[in-house]
Amino acid sequence: MDTLDALWDTIAKPLITPQPGEFLIMLWGKGSVREGWFRVQDSLTSKLPSRICDAIGRPEFFALPLNGRDFCAVTVEEDDYWVVTHTYEANKN
Repeated sequence: MDTLDALWDTIAKPLITPQPGEFLIMLWGKGSVREGWFRVQDSLTSKLPSRICDAIGRPEFFALPLNGRDFCAVTVEEDDYWVVTHTYEANKN
């Protein structure tokens, strides 16, 4: 889990929580889409995947910054951890 925490802190966290650490999160699992997005403030600032795993039994979740510009997802495929990111470009019309 240390590897996943390091990947999150290096790749996704700068996109999601530039300041003051507030972002939107959707946990992975049955009923998560129905529950939707939750606005949270991460006051601990590190090891978010490990903390989510401790709470729900798996480290998988989706996250968005409050501006909705960047999407991040954490998932596990077999024995591999994945941190997926996507930046939405503004319309240039």
